[in-house]
Amino acid sequence: MPVRRVFLGWDQPLCQTVPAHLLAGAGPGLQDWRDRVVVLPTRQSSWHLRSALPLAAAECGAALLGPEMVTPAVLLAPPPGVRIASGLQCLRAWAAVLAAAPAATLSVCLGRERGSGGAWALSTGRRLQTLRQELADGGLDLAAVAARGDDIEEAERWQALAELEGLFLEHLQAMGLQDACTARIAMAHAGDLPESLRHVVLAAVPDPPRLFITLLERWAERGGRVDVLIAAPAADAAAFDDWGRPRPPDWHPRRIDLDDDQIGLEAKPEDQAARLAEAIREAWKAGRTPQRLRLAIGVPDRETVAPLQRHLASLGLPAFDPQNRRFTETPLCGLVEALLALRRNPGYNEAAALLRHPHVLPAGKAGAAVLRELDALQPMALPVTLGDLRDALSRPRRGTDSPAAAWPHLRAALDRLEHWRRILERGLAAGLREALQDVYAERRLDPGCAADAAFQESAEALDGVLRELEAAGPGGAATVDDAEVLAARLRDALIPSVRRGEVVDLEGWLELPWNPAPVLMVAGLNEG
Repeated sequence: MPVRRVFLGWDQPLCQTVPAHLLAGAGPGLQDWRDRVVVLPTRQSSWHLRSALPLAAAECGAALLGPEMVTPAVLLAPPPGVRIASGLQCLRAWAAVLAAAPAATLSVCLGRERGSGGAWALSTGRRLQTLRQELADGGLDLAAVAARGDDIEEAERWQALAELEGLFLEHLQAMGLQDACTARIAMAHAGDLPESLRHVVLAAVPDPPRLFITLLERWAERGGRVDVLIAAPAADAAAFDDWGRPRPPDWHPRRIDLDDDQIGLEAKPEDQAARLAEAIREAWKAGRTPQRLRLAIGVPDRETVAPLQRHLASLGLPAFDPQNRRFTETPLCGLVEALLALRRNPGYNEAAALLRHPHVLPAGKAGAAVLRELDALQPMALPVTLGDLRDALSRPRRGTDSPAAAWPHLRAALDRLEHWRRILERGLAAGLREALQDVYAERRLDPGCAADAAFQESAEALDGVLRELEAAGPGGAATVDDAEVLAARLRDALIPSVRRGEVVDLEGWLELPWNPAPVLMVAGLNEG
């Protein structure tokens, strides 16, 4: 096969050795590299290479067209033109399949976890689809695992899971859709990559998915060229397989000798972050300035990220976290959930929770007046439903002559809530858009404000899921309400991280070898 390993050594960072390899033999002038792709382990490592490669090319007097830089998932994405079921459509399909599946099948594969209802079907469907995605990375589906028969544990359960998978695929096929996992596996075994592509460079990807290796193997058999770059000296060639993956038996005995003064023991993430910040402060006292301090920070334990960002910000070192955020961590998610709760059940608790969301009421006296009136009315009327709250508004308040003069701020706020509930009942996606436009009508975004930029990113993530709902069309004979499907889909929504001029990156193991900083600090090194 036209696959070759190239050992780059580990005496220099990858942002230097990878550009040097790519530019070897390239002369001055324009270099057309649009027929090659560089595959990197993460988006953050891609950012390091995008920053370093043009500078290295300029030193050679070269200007580059390309190459494209991607992660393995990008090359494994199904080709355009194929009608792939969206995440929301998959949830709908799983809910329908689980509602109609034979009781015996559900008992075998789910056991005591077998339940009923839309929430159970969506939760179980999400878990089954996640399992299928993990298996697909290894080139397998549930049927392929079940086909191994007695060679696997709990063979009967795998067989039942494969039966559910078959029903799921049949459901998608009846809708004219294809499953993404099935399409990826088929594409990999066919070795389908763009016809314009001639050269793939696997740049220090220490554990590429099995399915990705299958794709490159098939593509290389058809004449494609693959370079596997390994961040190690050639003397260690036997410690890596043909695709640059470390062979565990060769690495388990190895030790990294560290001096005691290089190791700090702190019990909690907050204490680790404070210790690291103090070390930086001490380095400055020794004569180094913030501008001259080039520092790499590793965060193998995600619990250290938030406290590190706080402590570094106090030093004037804003830190960038390259990990995607979950939509569920944003205030906008809480608002959407409150709107959906009011649509599902127009009760007092749902109305009060929506009014108490910080984005719903205007800041200042007007918003405070609504909450004061709500808190005054609740113990007097003890409302259970939104209707009870409305009825209580019809009674005069002490010190007023008529119901019309009572509770003026709360009355206006409930009018808004009633309007939102009506438009949400008419159409979910359109209703959410209209309600949110009403909530944020007076908000003006400043691109330079971090909070406004984060809000805009969360709004774009929500818009993407709403577009999925609109593209999916009516649920037809679906067994769950679209609001339940939407809420389940939003739990999986991710917000891509965006760099805003931070001076320090908080990186994982796969990114640290790319960082050229001469000083490394690792917070949260809890594994042996």
